[in-house]
Amino acid sequence: MQEWLKKREADVAEQALVAHIFAYLLAVVILISNLPREYGVNTFAALLVSTLIPATVLILIDYNFLQKDYGQNVIFAWNVTKYVALFIVITLAFTIYPGESLWVKSVLYLLPTVLSCITLGQKWGLVFAGLAVVSIYLFSLALDFTGNRIAEVILVLGGIFFLVTWLLGGTLRVEKETTERFAKLADEHKQAEKKIQEANKNLDQIIEFLPDATFVINQNGIVVAWNKAMEEMTGIPKNNILGKGNYEYSIPFLKERKPSLIDLLLIPESEFNKHKQEYEAIDWKGNVLFSETYVPGIYKGQGAYLWSRASKLYDSEGNVTGAIETLRDVTQRKKVEKDLIYQKEAFEALFKNSTEAIVAFDENHRVIDINQNFCDLFGYNLEEIKGKDVDDVVDIAKERSLSRHYTSTVVQGENVFAEGIRYTKESKPLEVSIKGVPILIDGKFSGGYGIYTDISEQKRYERELKYLSLHDQLTGLYNRAYFENELDRLDKSRDYPITVISADLDNLKIINDALGHDTGDEFLKVCAQVLKESLRDSDILARIGGDEFVALLPRTTRETGDKIVNRIFSQVDLYNREHKGPFFLGVSVGLSTAEDESKSLEGTFKEADNLMYRNKLQRGVSGGRQMINSLIAMLGERDFDTEGHARRLEELSRKMGESLNLSKKQLSNLSLLAQMHDLGKVGVPDKVLFKEETLNEEERRIMQQHSEIGHRIARTSTDLSEIAELILKHHENWDGSGYPLRIKKEEIPVECRILAIVDAYDAMTSDRPYRKSMSQEKAVEELKRSAGTQFDPNLVEIFLSILEDNMVND
Repeated sequence: MQEWLKKREADVAEQALVAHIFAYLLAVVILISNLPREYGVNTFAALLVSTLIPATVLILIDYNFLQKDYGQNVIFAWNVTKYVALFIVITLAFTIYPGESLWVKSVLYLLPTVLSCITLGQKWGLVFAGLAVVSIYLFSLALDFTGNRIAEVILVLGGIFFLVTWLLGGTLRVEKETTERFAKLADEHKQAEKKIQEANKNLDQIIEFLPDATFVINQNGIVVAWNKAMEEMTGIPKNNILGKGNYEYSIPFLKERKPSLIDLLLIPESEFNKHKQEYEAIDWKGNVLFSETYVPGIYKGQGAYLWSRASKLYDSEGNVTGAIETLRDVTQRKKVEKDLIYQKEAFEALFKNSTEAIVAFDENHRVIDINQNFCDLFGYNLEEIKGKDVDDVVDIAKERSLSRHYTSTVVQGENVFAEGIRYTKESKPLEVSIKGVPILIDGKFSGGYGIYTDISEQKRYERELKYLSLHDQLTGLYNRAYFENELDRLDKSRDYPITVISADLDNLKIINDALGHDTGDEFLKVCAQVLKESLRDSDILARIGGDEFVALLPRTTRETGDKIVNRIFSQVDLYNREHKGPFFLGVSVGLSTAEDESKSLEGTFKEADNLMYRNKLQRGVSGGRQMINSLIAMLGERDFDTEGHARRLEELSRKMGESLNLSKKQLSNLSLLAQMHDLGKVGVPDKVLFKEETLNEEERRIMQQHSEIGHRIARTSTDLSEIAELILKHHENWDGSGYPLRIKKEEIPVECRILAIVDAYDAMTSDRPYRKSMSQEKAVEELKRSAGTQFDPNLVEIFLSILEDNMVND
């Protein structure tokens, strides 16, 4: 493209040079053929200055400049031509009307000189000044002739020549700018195509490496994607299937050409109802179609149960461009399901009244019989263990004294109730409840039952409950209950000196209000991880509140504790360097040490907590101003012309406030409101904030939440708390149709009513990425039309008068 542009500029420059030479020769011929001999030297000199010398200079400029740097000097040549032509037109005027005084001529001759100085620089301005002085003198001499107007006609032709070259220079400039614009558009188109190709390539790669078999067809039923998993499932390489249609992709599964699940998305409803009968299970979930059925063709005709999911594909305008289907082999799952059904039926038939695994044994502890539950639980069948010692079967531990004791107790005629570990055939340990029941006939032992119930899940839940009772569910750290127990235990121990570190995550409430509690939870997890990595394995770290953490460091001096605190701050700095973004991780820390038991750990903890809050105040975190600045910076990166918009609103709002004689406090709040009213937009998703089309009901509801989000954020900051209510109400309308409170008229603070008007005016008269601005006249009409509904009508009149004053001053 750059080579083409240079060649085009060379062609334009060559055409300009030829045109100038042609016009120059034409002027010479006209001059020589029309100049009578009776005119004197003075007249000839005047004509020479007015036509031939400037034309010669122009051609030299063409030759010397246009041949060296086409891009820049085409514009330079045009400017030179323009001011030479202006110079000649003034000369022509004084030739035809010679009565003006010499000083008037001198002043007018300086006009192209001044313009040339502005455009071309001082050097060329001095050249034109010199030409002006010479021309004034020569024309003073030339005007001595009388009666014949031939010289005037020739001067007219000279002026026309330079006007033509002026227009030609302008044409060259327009053509050059048009050429550059065309080249820029071509480059942008090329970049756009490149991005589309990269996006398609990335999509193909994603589809290619999906674990499930996946293929894609276009709206004509042609296969456009066939991933590696599909190749493995069907045995058909993608090169043999891509570009094919006519249900070719159904042959590997159904052994014939017929509509598959993916085709049911693209056919009429009547056809869909006919084909859906062929599936064992088929269901819609939103715009996605799910099915589960047996297909006989895959795995070289062995067949398999497949779970399938298909959905339509759309372009950016919402038009259907094709469909995608994902398949997964669920044969094993179906088999497991059938086995479970069989086992359930067998269980109901054989052991309707029992849910335990039961083994019968004799007085020598030998297995006599087992039920199906025992088989299921331990993995044995009766033939494998019949006649073996029951303890040898279910307890493979080297030391089996306890299990032997239980069995012997039963043989002695006593019941046993216990819990323990028993092992399956594969040596897998199971936590079971154990019941031993003797069978006594005439008071003599004739046999016994061992009844086992798998309580592994129950024990797991118990351990989880115990864990949860002592741990914080979000971060995995110990919770407040555990911390208080440890504080009490260490207070009575000999582990002194004991150091307590109190830590607090900065600005959690602002993060929660701005971006939601999910983001706040992520910051809590990061904070917990940073603290954990900074401590030693022997230290005890707990989360004792929403954003509060505390660490107990047994046998730790204050000097060692200070080193750990420094390590915490170093880890925080490292995290912030590695994770760039509008939000930074901030942790406030306080430390206190109990050298011996004379100082209670409860008091040590309170002292550490107080020092932590002092550290927070010293770092300026309590007011949240630093985080507010981060939020404003984030909004500036996302929203269009945030800074310029706020500045204009502030200026117009101030003028209205002053015209209403608002107090200094109100004016200050109004200025701050103009800057911060859209702060809550940081919590609005990009897809809603930057959507160019009309928002739907749900998107409109999300967008309207920004005033409430901004209100919550402002309340957390000492700098903004005073305008929090103004931020909440800045979208209320005069007639009560606004949001979120639907208040009306004077219920709305005057600052909010002022901002509503200037905000609407600035939005209408400013360009946006998705639309052009409207004229000031149309914006004024819109304000007048909405006065009394959206806006305070009295304030609208005041605002319009301010606009009129501004236009008069401008």
